[in-house]
Amino acid sequence: MLRRPVLVTLSLAAALSLSACAQGGSGSTTPPGTGDSAPTSESNAADPALKVEAPLNLKAVSDGCQLLTDGQLAQLGGGGAPTPFDTEWGQKGCTWTNDAVVIEVAPDSKQGGGFSRIQRNKNSFLTYAETKVANYPAARVNQAELLCGVAAGVSDEDTVLVSVTRYNSDAPQHADPCAFAEKVFTEVIKNIPPQS
Repeated sequence: MLRRPVLVTLSLAAALSLSACAQGGSGSTTPPGTGDSAPTSESNAADPALKVEAPLNLKAVSDGCQLLTDGQLAQLGGGGAPTPFDTEWGQKGCTWTNDAVVIEVAPDSKQGGGFSRIQRNKNSFLTYAETKVANYPAARVNQAELLCGVAAGVSDEDTVLVSVTRYNSDAPQHADPCAFAEKVFTEVIKNIPPQS
């Protein structure tokens, strides 16, 4: 039963990676921010609604497993041993699995473009609905009955993907997977320092 959520959450991460490759142009498979040129935030600057007013320093976090503490996981009803994984863009994400829920966090401080990259590539997702979470530009993506992802810009360049899947949980906070993913995101950002 664990395979499906992992495949779904990995497909969310893959969609973010593919969207970066698509914007590279000329058939490039090198994600922006990992090649020779530095990422730009011209799209975020062009749309004031996408400007992140309190940018976070995601580059200060070297491992996605640092983004949720044991106390936060207990409060969220998640848990289990953290399982790190390599994202397609070369950063460490993390998954926590127990009998109730799966929580996955994939930080992205390498591809550049911030939330505007996600927005430009919204057709890469099965579902896409823009929102704000904790005053950060975000989208609920790949929503289904038992799962949901939240892709959010935490600076004009960097993004965080949170995805959750509900297993055997009747906890009220797990009833709406998208609302739960947003709640997880609000906990994640507490562990990312502000940009100086």
